[in-house]
Amino acid sequence: MFSLIAGDDVSYLLDAGWRPRRRFHTQLLPDAGEARPIDHIRYVVMDDPSTRWLSFLTGEIDLEAEIPRDNWDAVVTPDGLLSSDLANRGIRMHAQPSLDCFYIGFNMDDPVVGANRALRQALNAAFNFPAWALLNPCRVDAATGPVPPNVAGRLETPFAYAYDLDLARRLLSEAGYPEGLDPATGRRLVLQLELGRTDQETRESTELLAAFLDRIGVVLEAHYNNWPTFLQKVGRREAQMFRVGWLADYPDAENFLQLFYSHNASPGPNRCNYNRPEYDALFEEALAATSENERLERYRKMQQMIREECPWIFLYHRRDVILTQQRLRNFQMHDFPYGMEKHWRIQE
Repeated sequence: MFSLIAGDDVSYLLDAGWRPRRRFHTQLLPDAGEARPIDHIRYVVMDDPSTRWLSFLTGEIDLEAEIPRDNWDAVVTPDGLLSSDLANRGIRMHAQPSLDCFYIGFNMDDPVVGANRALRQALNAAFNFPAWALLNPCRVDAATGPVPPNVAGRLETPFAYAYDLDLARRLLSEAGYPEGLDPATGRRLVLQLELGRTDQETRESTELLAAFLDRIGVVLEAHYNNWPTFLQKVGRREAQMFRVGWLADYPDAENFLQLFYSHNASPGPNRCNYNRPEYDALFEEALAATSENERLERYRKMQQMIREECPWIFLYHRRDVILTQQRLRNFQMHDFPYGMEKHWRIQE
C-alpha cells in the first residue's frame, strides 16, 4: 500500500511491509504497536503550498512540514494547540524549537552599512519583533544574538538594541542620518536588500520589514533573485544587505559563532565579512580551550562583541511544526532528523 508524505516543498512516497536486511536499533514509541516498517521513500516535488495542503487534508499524504501561512489559523489555536477539527480526524501535531537563526546580514565591506555601527544598531532597534510574531503566530522566537535558545554558552542577558523606536531614531541621528535623511543627497537614506526567494510569503514579510524601517525614515529597496543568483551576489560581496538563515550542523554555539570568524569570510559562511582580530583571537582560544567553562566563557565574550557590533539584524529563531496522519507511527521530531525515516512505521 502506498502513501504520499509531504514536507518542505517535497513529498514522500512510502511502501509498507518491508523488513530490513540489516539489523539496526529502533526505539519503538507507545503508538508503534503492530505497525509495519516502510519499504522505501520517493521524493516528489510539490512546489505549490495549497496543493500540498489539500493533499494532506484528503489523506493523500501523511506528513506536512510546511503549513501554509494562509491556513495557519485553521490549524493551530492562539495558545499553540492543534485545532479540534484536525485532532478529531486523528491528525497529530509535533512542535519544538529549531536550532537555527534567521537574520539580515550587513556586508561589512560596504561603505554605508559596514562602516557605520550606529546605523546597524539603529536598524536592529527598528525591527519590531512583536509585529513579526503576529504575522507568524507560534512559529518564531525573538533572536537576541546569533546563538539559538537551549544551546550551552548562549548569552542570556537582554539585547541592548531590541525593538525600541525612540532608541532607533536616536542612533540613526548619531549615525549621521537624522530622521532618515541622507545629508549627502538631502533625501531619505535608501538601503538595498537582496532576497533569495520570490514566493508570496517572502514578499509579504519583506514588505513588513520595509514598513519597520519606514517608521524611522529609511527606505528599504528589495531585490528578488533566484537562489543561485542570490548566492552569487553574496559570495562576490556585491550585496549591501541580504536576508538568510543558518541551520545548525551540530549542537554547539561554535557552529554559529564561526559565522563571524574572518577566515570564513565570503565566499565562506561568514557572509557578512565581519573582520575583527579580537574576535578571531577569542574564537581560536575557545577552540583550544581544555575545559568547558573556559570555552563557554569565550563564547559569551564573542556574543557580547557581536551584539554590540551588530553585523546582522537579528530576526528570529523558528519553531518547527509538523502534522502527521494517524496511520504514521513511531514518528519523533529531532534537531538532526537525517535518516530518522528508518524508524517510521505505518499502521495499515
